[in-house]
This record gives sequence, structure tokens and C-alpha cells, in this order.
Amino acid sequence: MKKFLIAGVSAVFALVCLLLFLMEGPPAAEPTRPSQTVPASSSPATTQPTTIPTTVPTTVPSIPSTSATVPTTVPSIPSTSATVPTTVPSTAPTQPSLPRPQAAYAFVYDPHADWLLYEQGNSLDLVYPASLTKIFTAYVALQYLQPDTVVTVGQELKLLHPQSSLAGLKPGNRLTVEMLLQAMLLPSGNDAAYALAAATGYALSEQKGLSPRAAVDRFMEEVNALAQAHGLTGTHFSNPDGIHQADHYSTAYDLLQMAYLAMEEPVIARICAQPQATVTLLSGQKHTWVNTNALLQPDSPYYIEDCMGLKTGFEGPAGYCLLSVFPCEDRYRFTLVLDAPTLEARFADSYWLYTHFLTD
Repeated sequence: MKKFLIAGVSAVFALVCLLLFLMEGPPAAEPTRPSQTVPASSSPATTQPTTIPTTVPTTVPSIPSTSATVPTTVPSIPSTSATVPTTVPSTAPTQPSLPRPQAAYAFVYDPHADWLLYEQGNSLDLVYPASLTKIFTAYVALQYLQPDTVVTVGQELKLLHPQSSLAGLKPGNRLTVEMLLQAMLLPSGNDAAYALAAATGYALSEQKGLSPRAAVDRFMEEVNALAQAHGLTGTHFSNPDGIHQADHYSTAYDLLQMAYLAMEEPVIARICAQPQATVTLLSGQKHTWVNTNALLQPDSPYYIEDCMGLKTGFEGPAGYCLLSVFPCEDRYRFTLVLDAPTLEARFADSYWLYTHFLTD
């Protein structure tokens, strides 16, 4: 009886299990996951997630371990002592170098600050000034003669060098000191320079019957005395027109100081700014004198509307020279070119100095 009871319970239990199995269905298979290597630093007990989000790509690049070999195609980082490349990337172009004046000496000068804004060559070198000499000749003459003083041209013209530039004056011509300044500063007349020097020498001397040679020599004594009085210690002039002589020299700095003194004389400042002047002498002769400074000539490629003068020069040993003046607020500044190789170069160099240093 007991055996039948146990067998019946077992059958009932088996029947219940069969019914439960039929109700739930067979168990689902475990989802497959990509194999993953556990990093060496991870704990063996770390549990990996059982599912991977669908947004994660199906292939994940493996991360090289710290012991992996660096690919040979990866460039090494240069050390601080590495050579800088000779070429600059196109994204950072270099500014092209600016041309420099052709003259041996070139300067831009502010006389009010006593400051050289640009300096090519030593401003204290001894140089031959050529006709820039006439700037100081004009200044010294006006210390002793009035602009309306009447002068009669005389035999001092016999002292001229054969290759002198001329304004067309003749012995016996009568004209004012202001006219002589025009004849000397515009066409660079050596004849006007000697006439002005002799007239000043006569005025300075107490001796009667002074010869033209002695009168010019007396003027030159005063020129050198005033140069020293103004601190122009690098200057010695032997003639009033700048014809080459070994003992006729100056410095760029002294010439700029002379220009400053000259511009303080209103009659010089007015005359040196004239492109040309037509003048009738007191003795009746008529002259048209054209300024040799191309910066003042409207039809010149080097014309500068702001230019206020001042003086050109040329001599074989001195080369081509130009001292120019330009306004600066209520004052002015100078450019100076000495020993340029050609006539055109002195104007081109001066134009370059003006455009690079004296314009906004």
C-alpha cells in the first residue's frame, strides 16, 4: 500500500512538471557577445556588461598597449635646437624688403627734435657739398645785406671756374640781393654766387678799393667764422659756389644745420620753393630762371606737391646731391642725398625718403 502511494505522488509530480514545461516553452538561448580582452590593469573579478548598446559600432579599433611599437611613419617631434625651415608657409608671408637709396649717403632729419629719422652712411663723415654750399652763402649774405640792397655785378665774374653753371649775369648788370638769391638758388648760378659774395665782402670790409678777389676772400672768412659760431665744426668752405677744392668740405649733419638756418630766413624759404621765376633786372635785362629741383616741377615724375625746396648740387667728386625740405605740422623736416650715382638717382632717392618717412 505504501509503495503504491509513493508511486502515485511521483506520477503526480511528474505530471505537474510536464504541464509547467508545456506552458512556458523551451528556455531562450543566451545571446552571443564579442569577445573582449580584459586590460592587464583590470581586476579579474570585474564583471563585463551582458549587452552592448546598439549605437556602438560593430567594430571597435583596439587600443595599443603601452608596450606597442610606435609606427615608423609617425614623425618625431623636433627638439628645441632643430633648424628652422628656410621657407615660410604661404599662410604667413614675409613682408618684401624695401629698396634702399642708391646714394652713398641718405638722411631724413627733424631739426626741431635734432633727430635723424633715417640714416644711410655716417652723418659726420667729411663730404664734398658741391652747390649745396650756396645755401650757406645765401644765409651769410643776408646777415649783412638787405633783400632790396642794389648790387652791380663786377669783375668778380672773372673768378668763375670754366665749367660753372650760370644764370646769365654780366658785368654791369644791376639787380637786388633778392634777385641775386633767385639767380643763385633756382638755376644754381655760380655767377650770382660770386656777385653776392663780393657784394657782402665789400660791405664787411672797411678798406677802400678792395679788389674782387679780396672781397670774395673776406666773405669766405666770414662764412667759416659763422660756421664755427654755429657749431658746424666739420665744415670749411673755400669758395661761395661749391666748385671742388680739397679744402672745401662739410658733413651731412652740418649741411642739415645750414639748411635749418637758411629756412629761418623768409626770403630764402620763399625763393627756394619757386619752380621758376621771371625777373627783369634793374638794368633792364629779363631772365627766366628754372629751379633745378625736379621735386618742384609738376611735369616731373618725381614731383612732390608738399616740397618746399631746397637746393641741388653736382660735382665730380661730390656726385649728385639734393637737400629738400617738407612741411611737418607747423614746422618742417629735411631729406638729404649725397653722392648719388646719377642725376635721376638723387631725385628717386629723395622721393623714396619722402614717401617712406614723411607721409602718413
